[in-house]
Amino acid sequence: DDLDDYRPGMKAIRELKVRSPLQEAFLTKDDIRLLSKEMDLPTWNKPSNSCLATRIPHGDKITLEKLK
Repeated sequence: DDLDDYRPGMKAIRELKVRSPLQEAFLTKDDIRLLSKEMDLPTWNKPSNSCLATRIPHGDKITLEKLK
């Protein structure tokens, strides 16, 4: 559900023909959480854990202060 965001890695994924089965099945983050809960996976309600740099707007310089 964040595919509309600026995602430079998506270009690399396409170029390298990397498969993303959950995306190909049109599953959203909420769908995946629900399925994970139904399967009793211990991580079903864990927050996403993306790279801190993804929280910095595109084009802004990444600094230690901004990452804090």
